[in-house]
Amino acid sequence: GSDTEACNSFKTYMHTCFHMKDQGGLKYFLGLELARGPKGLFPNQRKYTFDILDECGMINCKPCNFHMEKNHNLSSKDDELYSDPSRYRYLISRLIYLTITILDITYY
Repeated sequence: GSDTEACNSFKTYMHTCFHMKDQGGLKYFLGLELARGPKGLFPNQRKYTFDILDECGMINCKPCNFHMEKNHNLSSKDDELYSDPSRYRYLISRLIYLTITILDITYY
């Protein structure tokens, strides 16, 4: 049979096991934006990345290329620690998720 027949058969079976509804083509899955092409589905993190930039107030920032020197100290002893580190941890967890879902950006 065709792939469409197999999909319809699978959906019919799943309806007997679970309460569910067909919402059409898959566009998002676990935070990944999926683009459908002739060769399959392709993950895209454009929206997720813009959401992070928007949350940080950096949506209008321009990218630049720079390399940081090794062992550069980013803070001084006079700097205050975050009063609420949960916001920082939340942002870092989102950036880590971004780098593990789209591997090309890890080494830029």
